[in-house]
Amino acid sequence: MSGDYIVVKILGGNELELVGINQSALQTQRRRLREASADLEAQRARRFEQETQGL
Repeated sequence: MSGDYIVVKILGGNELELVGINQSALQTQRRRLREASADLEAQRARRFEQETQGL
């Protein structure tokens, strides 16, 4: 089987249970998490600069 796949079980409400994930999907999710973390850190740095410039 090729491509990314993630298998979840719907528990109800907003809850999901991870049943399976292939290596490709895991790598993709890790990359997205690293990118999101870097974006968040950049936002924090910009906000800090703006706040300290106003002092």
